[in-house]
Amino acid sequence: MRTYIFKQIVVLSVLITALSASCSKTEYEATKLPYNEITKFAISGFVDGDSVIGVLSNKEILIYWDQSVALPQTIRPTISVSKGASVLPASGESVPLDATTKFVVTAEDGTIQDYTVRFILQQPDPIVLSVNNTNLQWTNTAIISITGQYFLAGGPPSDIRVFARRLRDGVEFDLNIDHKYTNSVTLRAELPPFTAEADTGRHDIFLKVGQKTIEAAKVRIKAPALAPNFFSFLNEPTNISGDEELSIRIDDKMNGEILKFYSNRFSEIWFNLEQKNTNSYKQLKINKVTVEGNIIKFKVPSDLNDLTGYKLSSIWFRIKDASHWEGFETFLYDLGTKNITIQ
Repeated sequence: MRTYIFKQIVVLSVLITALSASCSKTEYEATKLPYNEITKFAISGFVDGDSVIGVLSNKEILIYWDQSVALPQTIRPTISVSKGASVLPASGESVPLDATTKFVVTAEDGTIQDYTVRFILQQPDPIVLSVNNTNLQWTNTAIISITGQYFLAGGPPSDIRVFARRLRDGVEFDLNIDHKYTNSVTLRAELPPFTAEADTGRHDIFLKVGQKTIEAAKVRIKAPALAPNFFSFLNEPTNISGDEELSIRIDDKMNGEILKFYSNRFSEIWFNLEQKNTNSYKQLKINKVTVEGNIIKFKVPSDLNDLTGYKLSSIWFRIKDASHWEGFETFLYDLGTKNITIQ
């Protein structure tokens, strides 16, 4: 009986060992991928930093190229291919461009697919990618830098037009283009000089290249700033006392065409005072302001009498402006070397 049991145990051990050995020897052969496609193809564009994306169609790589720009003699494409595949010439390699230029994609399983390159010359539609400034102001250096593509597709830089259309009434005017900065992907334009016909508010900016016109941006144009040399006392005092009534004239050098944007919005006046021998500085706020034509009238608060010996160095005019983060826009009248003291 013991011999029988022993034999059974031996047979069972042999079977288990054989089964374990057969399991450990099982191997799975990896399937190699058959995909041999170019998934993305891009080359350098017309200027540094620009790129043109190829269109993949029936094993052709179609490059839509601005007809006004000479074809490159060599290309250094950036290429993406199917998982596991490789391409020759390799991505980033410089390749001479001619009718025989092709790219060979080899799949992981060894199958091969050829791609040829074909340039299609055209007048492409201009594309605007960004505009640097959408808040402009008349008479300041209001420069708009526009970046995009195909700005020279319609001809030389002199054929490009940038113009604004006033949203309120549709009036249009041209912006001045600085052709020193004009190429296929960037240009700079600025507002023309301010005139009596100009207005503030919302404007649409358009770019015209050849026969094609596209909207470039929506901008807000503010009124010209009130320059320091616009202000002067109607009767300039040598000293000022509390409760005194003063008048300041505003001459905007344009017969009131600039002042008209501000005349109903004067809100506050601030006196900036200094006493140089003590390096002391004070401010005095004047709330009640009256505007008659181009004359600003106000009464100096009696508090000024507490600052005897101080000198009036400058005046701030604060004007209501809902678009400003403070709710006010401030303009300066710098008195410079004028010696107006508090008495």
